[in-house]
Parts: sequence; structure tokens; C-alpha cells
Amino acid sequence: MPKKDSLRDRLRKAGIRHYDELIHDQTKEWLLKNFSRGATDYPVNVARLMRNIVWQTRERIIAGEKPPLKELLRTFWYMYIKPTLSRSGALAIKADQYAQLIDNIVYMVKGIQVMRYEDIGFRDDNQAHRRMGANANIILFSEKLGHQEFLSDIADKYNVSILALGGQPSVLNAEYFVDTLKQAKINLQRSFYLFSIVDYDPSGWIIRDAFIDNLRFYGIPNNRVFDLITPDMLTPEEIKLARYQIP
Repeated sequence: MPKKDSLRDRLRKAGIRHYDELIHDQTKEWLLKNFSRGATDYPVNVARLMRNIVWQTRERIIAGEKPPLKELLRTFWYMYIKPTLSRSGALAIKADQYAQLIDNIVYMVKGIQVMRYEDIGFRDDNQAHRRMGANANIILFSEKLGHQEFLSDIADKYNVSILALGGQPSVLNAEYFVDTLKQAKINLQRSFYLFSIVDYDPSGWIIRDAFIDNLRFYGIPNNRVFDLITPDMLTPEEIKLARYQIP
């Protein structure tokens, strides 16, 4: 959705609006009355309910009605989302609704650009796995946390920036990392050199590309990427053993 649309239009198209009542405190009857429109598999429209709880939390924090959360996204799920879904009869048994919450917040941050993670004060559970170096525009990043010790050794030796992504790209992690660069007065328009340690497979490439896209979204457009894992590092026997069928 183009950001040229007004904030009101972007919120309206996403089914988000102001509520005087605290959504997460309301009865099942109230939740069904206000969020049943567009529902399919559950009594309420789960995505719209999640988005409005997130937005209301942001509204209250921006207005000074409550302090920033300073909690993890998962804590927010347990405090506000899961009990409300349960009360409305929409808590799934098998579906990963926490992942759905993450997807909806990413949609609000990147898709329609109506908020930042910082607005609510979400903590980054991956903070210990990233560091800005003196050579901040040289970034060594890995797909897996298991490479953290190696990343730290390189950072200590060459003063580069490092991130271990933990198996998936995080928009929140990228936002806070770029904020750290901004606070250090790093010119985000200069050339950045990214060195990736990701699996040589589609999943690894998706993680790499998503991380690069997140950096671009937060204002780092000039990237040169160097993949450090390539087939020529493996013997023919190792390549044969590592093959698997793509579904």
C-alpha cells in the first residue's frame, strides 16, 4: 500500500480504528459485535482484532496514558492477545497465532507504514547477537546463532558490525540495528558491505534477501553483498551428501 495514502486511509483499509474501550478487557459479546465482520474460521476476524489491539496500545503510549512496554513480543502475546482470543472463542488449537501476530505487526510496520516497533517499546530478544563496530558499514551476518562466537571474534579483530539472525530475518532487529547506526551519526547513504554466512539453499537465500530488504526499508540502500558460503568450498562428495529434494 503506497505511503502516499493518508494515515487515515491506510488505517481504514487495514481495518484499524480508534476504540474508547480497552479492547483486551472487553467481554465476548462486545468482541463478537465489533470484530465478527470478515471472520472466516473463527467467531472474530483474528487479524483485525490483533491489529487493533496493537494500534490501541500504541495510541495509549503515544498519548502518555501508559508507559512503553519494554517487553518482548511474546510477552505482549501472552498479556494482551492470547487472553482476548480465548475470551472471544478464537484461540486456535493447531495454528500458530503468535506467528500471525508477528506477521500483522510486520504488515503495520512495513506494509502500511503506520508505526515503528519503538513506538510501543518492544524489546529485541536478539539484542545480544548484534553489535555495531567502528567500521560500521562493514556487516558480517549469519543465518544461525551458532556462528555467534565466530562473528564476535571477527568483530573484535576487525571492528566490523555483526548480526546473528537466529534462523529468520527480523524487522524489529533491523529497525533497532539501524537506529543504533543513526545514533552514532553513521551516514546511511554511504556504501555498505555485507558478508553473509547462510546455508547454500533456498531457505538461506530467502533469509539473506529479507535481511537486505529490511536494511533498505530502514534507509540503507547502497549495499554490496558477498556470500561467504559457496559450492566451491565443498568437495563433490560433500555436495552429493548435502543434496535434498525441494518440495
